[in-house]
Amino acid sequence: MNAEQKRRGNILYVDDEQGNLLAFVANFRKDYENIYTVTSAKEGIEIIRNHPIDVVLTDQQMPEMTGVQFLQAIPPEFSNILRLIVTGFSDIDAVIDAINTGKVFRFIKKPWDKNELKHYIDQALNIRELEISNRKLIEKLKKEAKENERLVNIYKKHVSDDIIKKELASTEKLLDVPDKTKSVNDEKKYHFFIIDDDDRTIELYARLLKEKGHQISSSNSAKDGLKKIFEVQPDCVLCDLTMPDLDGVDLLNCIRLKSDIKQPKFIIITGKIFDFDKRRAFQSGVDGYITKPIHSETFVKEILDILDTHMVVGFFGVRGTLPVPGPKTLRYGGNTNCVTIRIANKHFLIFDAGTGIKGLSDSLLSENNFPMKAKIFITHPHYDHINGIPFFVPLYMKGNHFDIYGTRHGELSIEALLNNQMENVYFPVTMKEFIAGKSFHDLTEETIKLDDLRIQTIFLNHPGRCIGYRIDYQKKSFCYVTDNELYLENSPHFLQHDVDRLIDFIQDADLLLIDTTYSDEEYLKKVGWGHSCVSRVVDVADKANVKLLGLYHHDLYQYDDDIDQKLKFAQTLLEKRNSKTKCIAPAEGSSIIL
Repeated sequence: MNAEQKRRGNILYVDDEQGNLLAFVANFRKDYENIYTVTSAKEGIEIIRNHPIDVVLTDQQMPEMTGVQFLQAIPPEFSNILRLIVTGFSDIDAVIDAINTGKVFRFIKKPWDKNELKHYIDQALNIRELEISNRKLIEKLKKEAKENERLVNIYKKHVSDDIIKKELASTEKLLDVPDKTKSVNDEKKYHFFIIDDDDRTIELYARLLKEKGHQISSSNSAKDGLKKIFEVQPDCVLCDLTMPDLDGVDLLNCIRLKSDIKQPKFIIITGKIFDFDKRRAFQSGVDGYITKPIHSETFVKEILDILDTHMVVGFFGVRGTLPVPGPKTLRYGGNTNCVTIRIANKHFLIFDAGTGIKGLSDSLLSENNFPMKAKIFITHPHYDHINGIPFFVPLYMKGNHFDIYGTRHGELSIEALLNNQMENVYFPVTMKEFIAGKSFHDLTEETIKLDDLRIQTIFLNHPGRCIGYRIDYQKKSFCYVTDNELYLENSPHFLQHDVDRLIDFIQDADLLLIDTTYSDEEYLKKVGWGHSCVSRVVDVADKANVKLLGLYHHDLYQYDDDIDQKLKFAQTLLEKRNSKTKCIAPAEGSSIIL
């Protein structure tokens, strides 16, 4: 790694043993831009006062003062520095003290592993960079808000209140979608029941949760806890996996058998990091699985993220066939297929990788929350669904990991299909340049479980092998059905069986994003092209009791005004049917909270 490749960041390591400092510098001098080492806490404070330190690592047992005392002595104006304790000291009281009073980000035991320590330093630097980015964004938003306020005042000065009210009413009627932008978990307070055979662990969890206003009950015995759970009926149970008297998963099964009580959410918090235990827990129906040691700064958020059942659907490309940038596509955007789902901090799903994935890449780089994990679901290998892959920068970043799903075409796996478009004859960069972790999964028409996600696939009516996806998560469902041709009912190709299968697949979906490439008039000239018209899409969405219908995969010859007409026609058809289904045409850059 040359100087240009060193990661920006100022790291301070405090240890009274010179040998440890030399070993640290030898291992990491090629990885980070600036490394400062000192043998005393006093020198450490001086470095912090005179240099913009991002991350501090300190030994716990030093003659002048302990590592915790050193971290407590850091002046409050430097409170944003991320702190790690590196020590061979194993006293649990010191660990808890370090995490609680020293505001420690990570506690690392000696002898440290280079890769593990680098991972934690990189995580700390990611957080620091995100904090700096957020501060800049807040300042920018404050300036924009001030300017907006000035413009609004000018507007109010020259426009009557009656006209303003009329415009607001008109806008609300056009959208006709409930406001779901506010997270329930921002305000809701929960009753947690903590079960762990270590009283100090219970004490720690309870203190962190009480600080945020949540109610706590607890027990250091699973059997005793089970009786109390039946009595107090908490909102959520936090339970160790391995208890002396009753296994955590067995405890969950006992609770689920009790049908006359309010069923709580159930989160396992355990030191067992093995995939076998995690799979067993999720197969038994747990809502979350957290590995110890917990981190006090993020613990409550991690718990609330698990309890948050919202899906946030993001749109980065809503067109098909070919990107069409220009003044006539400014409102809905000109990029091809790419949609995301974020479920709190637990799951990040990407559907298709057309040119819209470049915008997603830019967004992720600005967030700078790396390393990241995501699942990419490809419907089929037509160019408008995969040709953005080479421009997705996170694939070129070490430490990221992507599971990529799609269907085979004959002897070609999804890996081979994506690799072929990047052969040297077609593109100057091959998939060998992707240094992020990658796992490829060939799908057919099936149902799979990924932790607490249920994913179904269905073959669609389109040239070649094309699959649609349904994602179910805690009573929320999202269907992504593109590309697909629904024949007119008077067509010689019409098969009721195929329509019924699709209706069953999308039944009661919270959001159906579906191929609506053509207007009804356009479709008459495009029969057999593998895409659908508005009236057929409205018909299946209504019959399936879909809550929100999203028109998607717009034709390259349709501009913003044409999409407006499709949307208006779809909404009119639904009104005539007295349908409960609402209809929107999502725009590139927008998002929906389910």
